[in-house]
Amino acid sequence: METFNSCLSFVSLILACMTCEAFIATSSQKPLFVGSWNIQHFGRGKMSNTTHADRITSIVQRYDIISIYETRDATGTALEDLMSRLNATDKWGMEASIPIGRSKGYKEQYVFFYRKDKARVVSSYLYPDQQDVYEREPFSVSFEYWSVTPADKRKVVLMGLHTRPADTPEELAELPATIRAVASHFRGEGGVVAMGDFNADCSYANNAEKAGFVIFNATSGFTSLLPDDTDTTTNQNSDCAYDRIISYGGDVRPAHAEVYNYTAALQLTEDEALDISDHYPVQFELL
Repeated sequence: METFNSCLSFVSLILACMTCEAFIATSSQKPLFVGSWNIQHFGRGKMSNTTHADRITSIVQRYDIISIYETRDATGTALEDLMSRLNATDKWGMEASIPIGRSKGYKEQYVFFYRKDKARVVSSYLYPDQQDVYEREPFSVSFEYWSVTPADKRKVVLMGLHTRPADTPEELAELPATIRAVASHFRGEGGVVAMGDFNADCSYANNAEKAGFVIFNATSGFTSLLPDDTDTTTNQNSDCAYDRIISYGGDVRPAHAEVYNYTAALQLTEDEALDISDHYPVQFELL
């Protein structure tokens, strides 16, 4: 009986290991490639179109971690479809918030997709917006990953935000305090990288307003990784830096931030690009 119980315990251990995340045991010495993308009205409509779904999948697969905004998938099947497509070639995980928004008729989810061999979710945190400043309060995920330095396993907090266009100045004015609060919540992590569709330009945030935002003040402890003249929109008649990446913390190591112009990369027409989204992904590396 003792031998049987020992074998049973061994089999249970093997089964448990088969279901655990396949986080790599050693550093690949390659930067972690992170993206942030507002997929306009992402849901059943986008994923039911094979051409659109193929293009979305090919873009998402470029990254080790990517945060998705404007996810409006009441059925949950669009996210399932994208996960199935991603897992056809690699092992992916997903961390998602609850549907968020003041209106009963319009809510969005923050969603993070990540390669299981490149990163591991430590924990997540939905910011408690007690003053109801945000239409969609920020959602943060702590990830563990290997840095480019051999044998150096690190942690970083990635925070997603999609502002309400009409409330952009108020939400971005509140953002520094929120980032600091998130950093305090995740004690021991290297820092916070806040990213997403901040609507931080053009008619939603003019130059005078942007000049007063602490997140764009280089002496404030925050670093804006994309220049203010960046165009993150797919519409050729628009030139707006809506999507942003902001780092905070003395031990976070982002580099090489830029926009991924999939119109050019995939050789699409403007209409084909707009069929996918009105935003390009923004991206960076974690060293």
